[in-house]
Amino acid sequence: MEQEQSRHLAPAVAPGLSRHLAERALALRARGVPPEILAATKRAVMNALGAAALGSHRSAMTAAIGYASDQSVGISGGALIPWHSDRLSVADAAFITGAMIHLEDFDDSYFACRIHPTAAVCGALLPFAYDAKCTGQQFLEALSIGTEVEIAVGLGLVPTA
Repeated sequence: MEQEQSRHLAPAVAPGLSRHLAERALALRARGVPPEILAATKRAVMNALGAAALGSHRSAMTAAIGYASDQSVGISGGALIPWHSDRLSVADAAFITGAMIHLEDFDDSYFACRIHPTAAVCGALLPFAYDAKCTGQQFLEALSIGTEVEIAVGLGLVPTA
């Protein structure tokens, strides 16, 4: 059984996978993200923010934000999280934002590899983009490229029948 599983997962762990994914991301950036992908990304962001609004004040998020706020005491700057005025470290804000987006499980899905791509990528990218003062266009392009990479990884990890 283990050998059977490894045969199906072999492409995902092949040497050079990280290089291939990085080259793919850089090529997409160099060509420019097609307008239809940017439009889909805008819809995904709106969906993510709506899902985050729904999960933002659930008891699990209140507890997680309280804990992260305690850990972030004394940081200078920091990143905001959606629907709250708390400033957290970028890493804590990334975790909280991703969890907030996915908490109620109403975020987008990519069924071919059974993932919710926007929660992870947008969750990590929103606080970073805020902290780095990225433009909206830079944010959308980075989110589009990050989502493409995440889907490529997901497709590589899903065993085939």
